[in-house]
Amino acid sequence: MGGKAKTGDKTMILNNIPDVEVPTSPFGSSDVAFFRVSGHHRGMYKEDILGQELIGTLPKASQYLRKTFESILESFGFGLVSYLILQRLWQCDKQPMKELEDQMELSTSQLLIAIKELEAGSFTTREPNPADGRSRLVCLTERGARVQESAWRLNNQILDLLRKDKRLSTMDLHDLNRFCKLVVQVLETF
Repeated sequence: MGGKAKTGDKTMILNNIPDVEVPTSPFGSSDVAFFRVSGHHRGMYKEDILGQELIGTLPKASQYLRKTFESILESFGFGLVSYLILQRLWQCDKQPMKELEDQMELSTSQLLIAIKELEAGSFTTREPNPADGRSRLVCLTERGARVQESAWRLNNQILDLLRKDKRLSTMDLHDLNRFCKLVVQVLETF
């Protein structure tokens, strides 16, 4: 049976955690919070060091994820930015370069490097934009459209890799994705 954590006048049941008193702040939230992953108690973090923890952990996690994704994508013949461009084209083919640049928040040179990589692999081509003679459309080739099926296997590879040692569940990965999206939303206005 789980322990009970008292927060003000509320009591929560915590599975497999001994009885714990959780202090509350004047705002009704806990100054000391439990961090649980896959139902396991991982310890307590105090808010006075949380910022330091995030400064070290988030960039490191991002770096490891990027390296892992790049190594998996290498077998396809393109990098992460190129893959993200393909994802957009699979949703809506024939996109103006300027729109891709803006949507993906890339510099012109970053976009051009990725587009050239995709063109070299015969995944995309650039065509004149009939609506605006000054711009060009990025278009999927037959090969670029076909690689989408393989990308589903890539998705499963990434999920299997993250769940490999059973410390992260599918629910944890959904929470991680939701958390990362929230961080982006909060910080993009900073």
